Amino acid sequence: MIIKCFKIYKGYFCGFWLPGILFFLIQELPYVVMPFLSLSTNPLMKMKTAFPLLEVSEKLFGVLTILLLILPVHGKSAGLTSETLRYKIFFFLALFFLVLYFAGWYFYFSGYQSIKLMLTCLVAMPPLYYMSLGLWQKNHLLVINTAFFLIFHIANVWTSLLLLNC
Repeated sequence: MIIKCFKIYKGYFCGFWLPGILFFLIQELPYVVMPFLSLSTNPLMKMKTAFPLLEVSEKLFGVLTILLLILPVHGKSAGLTSETLRYKIFFFLALFFLVLYFAGWYFYFSGYQSIKLMLTCLVAMPPLYYMSLGLWQKNHLLVINTAFFLIFHIANVWTSLLLLNC
């Protein structure tokens, strides 16, 4: 499940973590389903960015989040199972954030599209999910990057939704 190519620094290797792709694809499922739904309103897809620098920063840290989820691998990676309580907590925390994310999409698709719901469940949960996965996998680069992604993601979506007067 883990392919290591070469050492980057300390215990980190440039590699390929196959479960990382799966974790990413699971998070993207609502976007696959959305075109098949006839939503009366869809503010998330109608947003125009208020500040282009925020959008660029959000996209940059978002792409880096996915790359850092898949490419750097810690030599003592927790894998898909772990013996220690600490790593079980991070894994279950990631699952908890994912459940909140999907619950948010359920309400969004049902027509309840408040800014609070969108910012809490649909915008904040994916970075928190990735941050928890980073803590679970001891991927400190992912955790640090995702903190910036969280800030820029919330700021960009919030200001863009305010322009739509949601």
